[in-house]
Amino acid sequence: MATTEAGRQSPNPHRSRLHQIIFKADTQEGRMFDLLLFVAILASVLVVVLESVPSVRMRAMRDCSDSLQVKLAGRSLRGGPPLDS
Repeated sequence: MATTEAGRQSPNPHRSRLHQIIFKADTQEGRMFDLLLFVAILASVLVVVLESVPSVRMRAMRDCSDSLQVKLAGRSLRGGPPLDS
């Protein structure tokens, strides 16, 4: 069994390892986790900022609409059931 900082035995070594990676930045895995989390947060903020620009939002909506039409056309060509049933 893995030992926690308080000296208690941790019943799950995987849980102890995840705790060390997520909450400790002094390991290679911990630093990588922090970096990946930071990149994910930046990407999320960038998406929200870009979504607030009207021209970008309209283009994204148009692209999504085109993509949905292509998927629906492919579904009808394969003889798939309609989406409303």
